[in-house]
Amino acid sequence: MKAFFGLDTETTLKEALKAALEREWARDDPVLEGMLRFLARRLEEARAATERLPQKTLIHLYSLLGVKAPDPKAARAVVVFDVSEKTKEPLVLEKGLSLATGELTFETEEEIWALPGGWSRLFFYVPSEILLLRLEEILPEKPATPGALPSSGRFTFRARFPLEVLAPEEKFDLAFVAPAGGIALFAEGKNGKRPLHRQENLFSLPRDLLPLEDEKGKYFIISGESHRPISSAQILLKPGPKRITHLFAGDRPLARHTPVFFFKRTSLDLRTDFFEVLPRIYPVFEKDQEHFAVKNPFGTPPVPGVSFFIGGFWLLPRTRCQIESPFPASALSWEYFDGKSWKPLKLENREAILPDDLAPTVVNQVFARWLRIRYVGPFQPSPEKAPSDYYLNVSVFMADQSFAPEEIKVSNLGEESESLPQKVPDHGLSPQEAALYLCLKKPYSGGPVTLYFRGKAPRETLKRLEVSTASGFEALAFEDTTHRLKGPGFLRFYLPESFSFRKLFGEEGAWLRLVLTKEEAQKIQIEGLYLNAVTVREGQSLRLRAKATGKPGEEFSLKPLVGEARVSVGGKVWQIVDDLSLYGPEEEVAELDPQTGRLVFGDGVHGKVPERDALIEVHYVSHHGDRGNVPAWSIKELVSPLPFVEGVRQPEAAVGGKTEVQEKLLLRRLPQIMRHRQRATTASDLENLLGELEEIKRLHFAFAGERLILYVLPQAEDPAPRVSQGLRERIQEKLRPALPLTLSAFEVQDPLYVPIHLKADLVISHGVALKKALTLAQEALRRFLHPVKGNFQGEGFPFGRLPYLSDFYRLLQGLPVVRAVRKMEIYARVGEDFRPYREGRPPQLPLYVLPTPGEISLKGVSL
Repeated sequence: MKAFFGLDTETTLKEALKAALEREWARDDPVLEGMLRFLARRLEEARAATERLPQKTLIHLYSLLGVKAPDPKAARAVVVFDVSEKTKEPLVLEKGLSLATGELTFETEEEIWALPGGWSRLFFYVPSEILLLRLEEILPEKPATPGALPSSGRFTFRARFPLEVLAPEEKFDLAFVAPAGGIALFAEGKNGKRPLHRQENLFSLPRDLLPLEDEKGKYFIISGESHRPISSAQILLKPGPKRITHLFAGDRPLARHTPVFFFKRTSLDLRTDFFEVLPRIYPVFEKDQEHFAVKNPFGTPPVPGVSFFIGGFWLLPRTRCQIESPFPASALSWEYFDGKSWKPLKLENREAILPDDLAPTVVNQVFARWLRIRYVGPFQPSPEKAPSDYYLNVSVFMADQSFAPEEIKVSNLGEESESLPQKVPDHGLSPQEAALYLCLKKPYSGGPVTLYFRGKAPRETLKRLEVSTASGFEALAFEDTTHRLKGPGFLRFYLPESFSFRKLFGEEGAWLRLVLTKEEAQKIQIEGLYLNAVTVREGQSLRLRAKATGKPGEEFSLKPLVGEARVSVGGKVWQIVDDLSLYGPEEEVAELDPQTGRLVFGDGVHGKVPERDALIEVHYVSHHGDRGNVPAWSIKELVSPLPFVEGVRQPEAAVGGKTEVQEKLLLRRLPQIMRHRQRATTASDLENLLGELEEIKRLHFAFAGERLILYVLPQAEDPAPRVSQGLRERIQEKLRPALPLTLSAFEVQDPLYVPIHLKADLVISHGVALKKALTLAQEALRRFLHPVKGNFQGEGFPFGRLPYLSDFYRLLQGLPVVRAVRKMEIYARVGEDFRPYREGRPPQLPLYVLPTPGEISLKGVSL
């Protein structure tokens, strides 16, 4: 409905008549025109008459019309009790516990069941997105919006490979399907954990990494970490280049020589002038094969008992070996090491297959797998009876083999298994669900337990509240003042006997789970989650007891300011009223002035007189009004210490405290109250009704269908203040009975704060220190951008209004320390998007935005 206020009386009446008739009324009707003028004149005379009345009389007149000044109110806040883990059972904290800050006293308003230790871990988990966050690492330092944070969840594996398969410096590869986003690999030994990096598409362990050892033997660990699961069914270790890496003639290493010829298995064409006296090797390489010739490996002449060693770490079982020599087969003994001793190797037609029990060992301080060829033939006593030079031609056809780990341990986001592929645990959540997990030290049963949520979500987000049990999770019934986590509030519930331990995300504990809708959960802003929270009210609970004298108009003095009060006479409750003159001689009423604490009983004409010697009892609260609106973290101590209670925290400022309203302010508000009569049927009604809440600086409203959305800017020092739980409840208390039935619902939201980022080059006034000038300019800009106390008049900015480029020039050039502004760049940050000012104008944004200081970077020169 269009607001009429601000128009003259006659125009207002005409507009009202037009709205009532829903059409233009006949302006040529002289009778109706005359009636409207007469009524307007009489209303103007009444208004002029009321303006000439004394202020107190006018206030009394309004009260007779049913419009009274608001009573003083006590401030309220939310506090959290920290209970020691030393107590074995939860503490019952009764209603009325006293807490203090300075000379002010606060009392708890309900009984709660406080859990020892609170929660120790807080996880946010979206199975379908494989998103796992540890939010306790973030809160309460700053608000957390899960969708804007990287996942801290890990999929890991630890694979054990024996020393016979994996050794330092040996090249190898790992066969598995790497997850999207990659994987970090590590090698673990006795002296630490080292990262593994590919070099020429292969891995190798560091030379100084020492093997681990247990009753099974020596081994190394290959481990991996990733944000995504490994889809391979297994991880295999594949040997690197299959090469003969070491050759010894006795204890002498044979040097490799780069060949200058081709050596084919069917023919031998060597340059004899190329050889030296010392034994040398002439290799030829093919894929997975190696062929080489060795000159005089057993000496010249060959000496019985001399051994020739062919070694390589990847000289694997089932490798085929061939040898051509000038000696008969009986002159050579082929041997291999089986892990305990050297054993003969079966040879057929100068060819052997290395057996499965071939094991690595140390030969001449080299750890590898070895083939030993010993010369056992006849001793040649003189060189002339033996060939001057001879050659041992060797061909090795490497076996193709991969190795599975001896054992593997897999962690799927902390949930362990011993097999691949890795799987994303869903804990019974659907693909459209996410969850907040709170880990408690121990499962308990009973209540009521309170969980205070500080934050907001764009829509209703909470679906279920559950606890861990031996078989999964069990849903709980709960009382909710958060409107499904749309805003701050309490969740109150009782813990069942089936509540039990469970291991999740690598943590053993008793779990409390808030199941959320996935789409909204990633947009939710979490500023705090507090167990053992309770609402406290500022003031002291007092009691007056007296015997009635039986005299008319008996008075008592209570300690002001008086909040909630209850009066009983002779054990029967009497009604508290504002004015006795409105009641008859037999009505059991008493008049109370909260400002002064004056309590008056009837005189027999207006109100009943209490009988002589009747017991009068008054239970009431005495508070300090707006002095009780203390900042956050002010309430820190109990008046009387309680066993196992280690401390008290107050995460939000106290709000709602109200002392006496000044007469001038009251006279300005009473006509507004007279107009809207606690009904919000027009825009001005809504503004006037909520304008009575002194904690509100400014508001903006919009409609979404039949739902009213209120964007509220609180009075606060914070450059981006949020609506507290107390203020939210007071707004709801005001509006619920006042809104028309056509509005199905309403919600209270914080403004969208847009940080303004500014870069500027300044010319500093002569004689002013550069650093000091830049500091003063930066402070001025921050004050100017404050949504509550900024702008040029110190009244902040209206909704939807961002300052223009010219405003910043005007501000800076108006500072005595700034001579000129050379250059300026301004951006408005909306989420992660930086939107520049164009042609001196701010970007187009919704009407519920307000500016707040962002990053301000100033440079300056002195001239």
